[in-house]
Amino acid sequence: MTGDPTAGMRAFRLMRRLQLEYPEGVLARHALLETGRWHLEDEQFSRARAALRGLGAVALDPRLKAEAAFHLGIGSLDTDDPEAARQAFAEAAAALDGTAAEAAAINAGVARLLSGDLAAFASEESPTPRVVAELALERGLLLAAQRDPAATDLLDSFIVAHPEHP
Repeated sequence: MTGDPTAGMRAFRLMRRLQLEYPEGVLARHALLETGRWHLEDEQFSRARAALRGLGAVALDPRLKAEAAFHLGIGSLDTDDPEAARQAFAEAAAALDGTAAEAAAINAGVARLLSGDLAAFASEESPTPRVVAELALERGLLLAAQRDPAATDLLDSFIVAHPEHP
């Protein structure tokens, strides 16, 4: 709730009232998503997790559930829990389509990399060639950051295989 704290608190109270008075309403579910986002912005991760998990439990719209899972993944990365992030992003990827699904799959792969489980990362199947390419680059960059000599070969192979990549 960045910006004017008075306006932010007023909006938060109105969203909370909407959730309490009309819990079955579509707007109440969207208010719960927005509440989770605001808590993430304010680095109130336990409150964000509670709102987003709650939404995941009550949302009927699969896309809304997927959006909650995606934001839960972001919050899990922010709290250094890459395994929870991977699970949340994988859940979002399974429910989404197109570029949104690819973004969630890439984030799930990055979370797997951050967990340090390179063997599991290498064995994971990726849904599209774009995701495969992005995760190959991420792995090479991670190994380079760790000063692993294998990074040079990985990044060289990536550049040769994907000369069009920005």
